[in-house]
Amino acid sequence: MQYRIPLVISAAFLLLGCSGGHGYEGNFNLKAAASAPIVVTIGPDYIEAQGSREEVSIFLRESQGEEYLVLQSEDGQEKAWKIIDENTLVRGGGFTESTLTRAD
Repeated sequence: MQYRIPLVISAAFLLLGCSGGHGYEGNFNLKAAASAPIVVTIGPDYIEAQGSREEVSIFLRESQGEEYLVLQSEDGQEKAWKIIDENTLVRGGGFTESTLTRAD
């Protein structure tokens, strides 16, 4: 009977770890070239901006030593944001660069 308690606790931590999310939930200010800043909310499985919400799969990916936050739509299209730090994500470059900066 005593071995059941550690087993249950281990299973609970495993489940919490699997559902822990991507770590970038919250409000961000989106700044893109030639446009006014927009508040974007990233949830555990959605992204919301200007009253519109899109259900997406959100996960982390590492590629060539860089880490990315990937938003994958239901039809499989992906948008990858390069992780600069825990508060800043960047997509594109030069004139088309967009930056998400944590607002909360």
